[in-house]
Amino acid sequence: MRRRKAVSPCAWLAKGCYEQYYEYFALPAPLPMMLPGRQMRLDILRHRRINHIAETMNLEAGENRIEFRHPLLDHRLMEFAVSLPTMQTYRTGIHKVILRNAMRDYLPDEVVSLGAKIYPGAIADRGLKERAQSKIWGLLTNMRATALGFIDETRLQETYRSYLVGEHTDASFWYTVTLEDWLRRYF
Repeated sequence: MRRRKAVSPCAWLAKGCYEQYYEYFALPAPLPMMLPGRQMRLDILRHRRINHIAETMNLEAGENRIEFRHPLLDHRLMEFAVSLPTMQTYRTGIHKVILRNAMRDYLPDEVVSLGAKIYPGAIADRGLKERAQSKIWGLLTNMRATALGFIDETRLQETYRSYLVGEHTDASFWYTVTLEDWLRRYF
């Protein structure tokens, strides 16, 4: 049976918030005797955030008088996906095999056989390290998220400082910075 990595919260998450973080992001327990490909698809379908995301999108669509329908929330499609044999869904070094096979006659071969997405990581990294540094430091000082008991400001500042000097490349602190920006604007 495969082992899962434990979910570890951000170092700057305040005491008392860890249990809520873990409960929200923890994956369900694996089912015995399931091939890894099927187990991974089932894990995603059973994840507790799926319902929350779908409900949020549904509410937002309803506010704009739009009927929300997402093909990946259709139970027939999900049952089909879970029933596919692993050898038809996973190939070494190739991602999204089902989608590639489905689009083969509709898209050019160059598009279907692309190796990977293009990620804007270098642009984001430059922005966080150079262009927005003064704004980020401003947001990391006298934080409202700290006053509300969500964040340990000192640890978050240490994390950003170590990111700036190249000790690590994990920019997940960005989510907390955007939360702080939102809190200052609207709360």
